[in-house]
Amino acid sequence: MKLRKVRASVPPGPWRNHIPFIGYLPFLNPTQPHKSLFELSKKYGNIFSLQLGSIFTVILADSTLIREAFRRDEFSGRAPLYVTHGIFHGYGIICTEGEFWKDQRALVHKFLRDMGMIKFGIKREAMQQRIMEGINLCILEIEKLSSQTINPFNILINTVGNIVNDFVFGIKYDWNADTWKYLKYLQEEGIKLVGLNAGANFLPILRYLPNNRRNMNFVLTGKEEQHKVYDTIVDNCMRALDTSMEYRDCILKRFLLEKRDRERRHDELAGNCSRVQLNHLLADIFGASLDTTLGTLRWYLLLIAINNEHQDQIYDEMQKNGIKETYFLDDIESMPYLRATIAEAMRLKSVVPCGIPHGNSNQQTTLGGYTIPKNTMILPLQYAVHMNENLWPQPQIYNPNRFIDEDGKFFTSSHFIPFQAGKRMCLGEELAKMFLNLFAANILLNFNIKLGSDPDKLDLSGICGLTLSPPEHFLIFEKRQRN
Repeated sequence: MKLRKVRASVPPGPWRNHIPFIGYLPFLNPTQPHKSLFELSKKYGNIFSLQLGSIFTVILADSTLIREAFRRDEFSGRAPLYVTHGIFHGYGIICTEGEFWKDQRALVHKFLRDMGMIKFGIKREAMQQRIMEGINLCILEIEKLSSQTINPFNILINTVGNIVNDFVFGIKYDWNADTWKYLKYLQEEGIKLVGLNAGANFLPILRYLPNNRRNMNFVLTGKEEQHKVYDTIVDNCMRALDTSMEYRDCILKRFLLEKRDRERRHDELAGNCSRVQLNHLLADIFGASLDTTLGTLRWYLLLIAINNEHQDQIYDEMQKNGIKETYFLDDIESMPYLRATIAEAMRLKSVVPCGIPHGNSNQQTTLGGYTIPKNTMILPLQYAVHMNENLWPQPQIYNPNRFIDEDGKFFTSSHFIPFQAGKRMCLGEELAKMFLNLFAANILLNFNIKLGSDPDKLDLSGICGLTLSPPEHFLIFEKRQRN
């Protein structure tokens, strides 16, 4: 009777289909879970619930509900998942909670703003210039292969990756450096394996199956190996600070200076700046920045190649504003159609289609008129919001005009949430926009991009791990003959 009462007060869901101890897990598409959840939202509404193994889960498929939930403190925790608590032990920035999370988030936000992640000012121009160093190299590498059919992945991961390396660690790697190759391998395989073994988050017994155990061991060992590399980088930065040597401005340097300042002041928060926290923080910022930015950029170039006619409109926009040797952020402000093509790619191909899970680990509460029990996982289903045909007519079609108003200006709807929403929304939103705007503008200034793969053989549903990646594809970058 008690279970029936609780179930009656929580959001609706397909409870008749649940299997004891396993819940609804067998009925979710393991390679495209966001699509399974989207179909359920059509039947049960914008807030519904499931039992996923041992974890009670509430799915939000409405932007208003997502914004309402995530601005509240009780939903700012993390779900009780193995990946957050068993692998990363609540360290870093993605997996932290409570006062520890608030402190570390505030620090990283301050670091990024002081480095130039702002809308105006000299610092912004300096950050822009650091991004442009990588973009210029990207363009030079593409020029070497101009008019050839290429897989752009290697060029993009190396150029985007080194921009992120520069901001996070203050260093850049030679593309053929063994350390850099190893870090890329750990990043790519780790993200893929965590995604493939997502079921182990909900059913502890799955962690002991031979294949899952091998995969999880790889993730755990990979984390240790990654942190060993970081230890060397951190030690080098500390030596530079100790000897007053020049060291490039970066998150690592600022964190170490903050740690020293707190220790000197005997600040009780000095313990939040431990080496184990630093390593996890560096890994989170590097991994999240590289994976989401790279994924979005790859989707954008693929979609703009498939929908080639939009490139002509972008180039016409550039000509009306005056063709330049390089486009900077201030120039892009007056290019609404370019910005609309980027936004539409982010809508159509949400790189985090299920959103980043939240949790209300501390107390029972309510949302949308329903009871949300303690220790519930809250899933913001971005895919459902961005593919809602009532909000976006013919949502499967790539149509940048969704982001152009009647006056021809770029605008974004409140239902557009690529960076999520609320207290834990993406810390690097402004930096990600800088990356995407500068990459898109300057690549399309220099090249006309065509599809080099058979479009009928491309599965545009994507490869879903922790993020949604495009399938392997080939593009042709034809050098533009500027008028």
